[in-house]
Amino acid sequence: MRKRRRRFIDKYIVLSNREAGQGRPDIVLKYPSVKGKAVILEIKVSRTYEGLEEKCDEALRQIEDRKYEASLRTEGYRDILKFGIAFYRKECMVKVR
Repeated sequence: MRKRRRRFIDKYIVLSNREAGQGRPDIVLKYPSVKGKAVILEIKVSRTYEGLEEKCDEALRQIEDRKYEASLRTEGYRDILKFGIAFYRKECMVKVR
């Protein structure tokens, strides 16, 4: 019998469009224990290829301005990653803080 490998994402709780801070982040991933990492993903769509970087920056500003990490900090998470993701057609850019 073949042993099934556990994927990285299987260890995390995935929440979508959940109220946090002063708004709703697109996706939140959190480790079941507050000793693990939590991840906030904010996703934007750009009208041009050249606008990808600005949309990533806009997504990261939104995470900060709307305090999406506040509820995670209240739960006890200290290691929180923030990703600003932008798409233009099939192109994608990601920035992290």
